[in-house]
Amino acid sequence: MKGKEANINILIVDDDNDDIFLTKELLEDSKTLNFNIDSSNTFDEGLQKLSANNLDVALIDYRLGKRDGIDLIRNAKEKGIKTPFILLTGSGNYEIDFEAMESGASDFLSKGTLDTIGLGRSIRYAIHQNEIEEELRLSNQTKDKFFSIIAHDLKNPFGAITNYSEYLLNEFDDLTKKEIKDDIIGIHDVADNVTNLLENLLHWSRVQTGRFIYDPQPFNITELIDKVVSLNKEVAIQKNVHLVNDVSTPIFVEADADMIYVILRNLVSNAIKFTNQNGAVKVSIEYCDNLDCINVSDTGVGIPKNKLDNLFTLDNSFTSLGTNNEKGTGLGLVLCKELVEQNKGTMSVKSEIDLGSVFTFTLPQFK
Repeated sequence: MKGKEANINILIVDDDNDDIFLTKELLEDSKTLNFNIDSSNTFDEGLQKLSANNLDVALIDYRLGKRDGIDLIRNAKEKGIKTPFILLTGSGNYEIDFEAMESGASDFLSKGTLDTIGLGRSIRYAIHQNEIEEELRLSNQTKDKFFSIIAHDLKNPFGAITNYSEYLLNEFDDLTKKEIKDDIIGIHDVADNVTNLLENLLHWSRVQTGRFIYDPQPFNITELIDKVVSLNKEVAIQKNVHLVNDVSTPIFVEADADMIYVILRNLVSNAIKFTNQNGAVKVSIEYCDNLDCINVSDTGVGIPKNKLDNLFTLDNSFTSLGTNNEKGTGLGLVLCKELVEQNKGTMSVKSEIDLGSVFTFTLPQFK
């Protein structure tokens, strides 16, 4: 919520210049809010300024020549303009009040009773309410994506397991040992992907609900990297990917070890997934600006530049198949970024198509 130190960008749309002047005076008399004030006399110019400017709130007069302020609010909403609106009127007709609220206005004020304190309070409320609505919108987007992941990315692998097992059951007597083993490997790989997805869903839901308690303690991150690399060795060998732990000396960081484990597990697993046979994945650490920079690099397929910005957002997350058609959801990187930020770090990626990617996250050095 914007406070006294922030400038509030405000637009007044009123066909009466005297009323605009009086409204500006009330705003400028405010002792608690600072305003950048713009104004417009017409419906069309008001709609144009609403579309073009980054506004915190708009004060709209009910009467705008042959048009009215409620129609302007409706037009703005249809165009996707999210600026909060306060309708001003010289009439005390409360039917207009109801219509204003129905159109999407945050408040309805009578010009006859308008004063600096009341107007300032209405503006603060409108901005705060708009922020709450935006948070709710983002929360709903996240929820929709969450359910989409559950519906799509759990349905497909379980369908694959069903198909594998049905085939084995029906054709068992006619299959060679190699064919049976290949199908069992297929079932194992699918089940392993489902397990990783469920773990990420569990961790992510715990973060969202505040049940993943942040508990920073000094620990040797070298040992944690050893553990993650060892757990992924077999997968790398099966894919003929050279997995290297380039961290040999003990390095202590102050962070939540459980969270860092989830981050490293996801990054190393992803790197192997998107690296071709005979490629390499390496975990390394360097010092940069009083931070430990943990790098997970690969010689894999790389990420298109126009997709990089969407890697860490759930509502627009970029997903693709691995080099052996391994499936992913994009949830892992979203989770990684959230956990890194909880540990007072940042996360970034550099990538070139066909040359590979480097995912880097920072942690405060242990002093």
